Amino acid sequence: MIKNFQFADLNIRFTGNKEKTINLVKRAIRMGYDSVAINVDVGLFFCPELKNEEEPPSKKRKKKEIGNVATLPEPFIVDEKLLDLSLLERQDSTSVFRLQQALKNSKYDIVAVRPTSLDILNTIAKKGTFVDIITTDKSEGRICWLTRSKALQNAAFEDGLTFEIVYSPSLKDRETRRNLITNSRILLNIFSSGKGVIISSGAEDLSELRGPYDAMNITVLFGVDSKYARKFVSENAVNVLKRCSSRKTLKCTYIEVSIDNEDELDKYKEVVNIDEIKKIDLFNDQIKKILRKQINRFYDKEVIWKGIALEKSNYPSENFYKNYNEELKDRISLKIKEVEIISGFYEFFPTKISDNDWSLLLECNNIKETLDQIKFLKQRELQREKENKKKLENKKNMEIKVEKQNLFSPVGINMLSIGNRKNRTQIEKQNYVSSLLLNETPKIVIDCRYIPDLSIRAQNLTMSQIKYVAFENRIRKEPWPLCLANFNDSLNEKVLRHVDFLRCNQSLEDCTEKNYTEIYDPSKIVYLSPDSENELDHIKGDEVFVIGGIVDRVREHKIPKHASLEAAMKDNVKSVKLPLDKYVKWKSGTKYLTLTAVVSILQDVYDTNNDWTYSLKKNIPVRNLKSSEEKNQKAKDFHASIREFDRRVLVEIEKKLSELS
Repeated sequence: MIKNFQFADLNIRFTGNKEKTINLVKRAIRMGYDSVAINVDVGLFFCPELKNEEEPPSKKRKKKEIGNVATLPEPFIVDEKLLDLSLLERQDSTSVFRLQQALKNSKYDIVAVRPTSLDILNTIAKKGTFVDIITTDKSEGRICWLTRSKALQNAAFEDGLTFEIVYSPSLKDRETRRNLITNSRILLNIFSSGKGVIISSGAEDLSELRGPYDAMNITVLFGVDSKYARKFVSENAVNVLKRCSSRKTLKCTYIEVSIDNEDELDKYKEVVNIDEIKKIDLFNDQIKKILRKQINRFYDKEVIWKGIALEKSNYPSENFYKNYNEELKDRISLKIKEVEIISGFYEFFPTKISDNDWSLLLECNNIKETLDQIKFLKQRELQREKENKKKLENKKNMEIKVEKQNLFSPVGINMLSIGNRKNRTQIEKQNYVSSLLLNETPKIVIDCRYIPDLSIRAQNLTMSQIKYVAFENRIRKEPWPLCLANFNDSLNEKVLRHVDFLRCNQSLEDCTEKNYTEIYDPSKIVYLSPDSENELDHIKGDEVFVIGGIVDRVREHKIPKHASLEAAMKDNVKSVKLPLDKYVKWKSGTKYLTLTAVVSILQDVYDTNNDWTYSLKKNIPVRNLKSSEEKNQKAKDFHASIREFDRRVLVEIEKKLSELS
């Protein structure tokens, strides 16, 4: 079918009338289409049902009914030669895995998805190899993720997804036609090469179906040069068919290479499907040997002194010393000795340490914290190198594509500057103010009293989480009022830079040194603490939820074990905990959630009318819902070997310091 291919319409909608759909397919073939896909639109898949407050509580489900998994309807098949398309709307990233499981035994050949947010699009791009087409809702005006050009280019050029323009809605009314033209021009402005975009009819009736050459002419309305219009119904459609066909084709490549470590194994993961090769006993045994060797490498590795590797350019500058008195200068000298000795024992060492990095190293209270910060600097350095390399490759690829052809040429329709970052920020601020004035929603307070007592690494992690909470809250349809209480401005400037946008005069969020009891009615305040005896049953809408600004990653020695509960008792306010044990089966890890997870759970519970099961399963990390037996034991052993090596390094560092003192 692909060999003698001319044109395709990959979206003829099946509305339940078989005869009508067959007539549409026959008409499309007579019009000159070689391949037609029947669209069975599933809509919202795994969508939680919102409860009506006026309805009486439903009866409890039987245990065997709770485990039932939602299934896809059977595709409508006209002929064996015709591919079938399943269109689904993704609502949250946790559903992507469940969708993949549902599609395993289905008969669908092509899968199209309507993402409802940028997060869903990114999840599908990275993990959704079972998805072929990204489409939009015909009734949508402004599409939130359509202006994120980098994310869309990565999804198309790197992950092989195709974006769809459906023209039939524009034949119905003026408003829909305007939205379609605007959104299509934005999309084609991003994909200047024309690669990764198809045009389909989405026809439900014979009057909405157009021939392939008419479909090409429609692309002119979107700013496409007519000489390049053919690829939207031909070349790009072939790529979709090849992608879906490859999933049903067994491909095998025999590669004979010598692999000594896991880093070399990662190079071949892009060439071959490692998961499929692991099913072959011979290859699986070899891979296990490599992984065992990788794990034992740190257990067997000796801690050897190789001399100071800290370069002169990485020492603190003269300007750095000017900011400190004589007492602190002695502390700087001691810290330099620590870093010098670490560089002599530890290979995972950064090539560049700036004055800002030294200011953070000075905040470390012991050698272990200093070593952890050094490792973080090296990881950040490697991540930046990777990002810069990727940026250069993308820039080079885009320059080549633009030189080859410039599809986008204005044809008289004004292009809207929706992608402007300032415009997006202004819209978010207007939405935030409107929500404060018009909507009665709960309030979020982050108690920052314990942040100064955290380690420098924990301070950075906590501030980073606060930043994400603020950003995620701003882009909600109904943002909640957010306040940082007991905030201390005397923290390290490198730490405070995470929340600079909250400290400026133009910020809509409150950032104050006052306690929350001075700002809000104490009777409305609810302090969330995992150590509380009371559980939060439901959210009314007038609560002031207080969350402790404490990082969940590691145990902090200066922070009380039950810090949030002690804070609530000290301020004489009500404390509650999330009903984790009641709605989810917690299998591993502590029940301390990140700030972002807690806020997301509260907002989802409120939005879904107190659906705790859905909200908790959506936001609790999968690692906490798996037992130790279900987790990857090799990864655990590997990280345990690194921790053991670090422990031996710390012992040698302390010995070396005692010799020098």
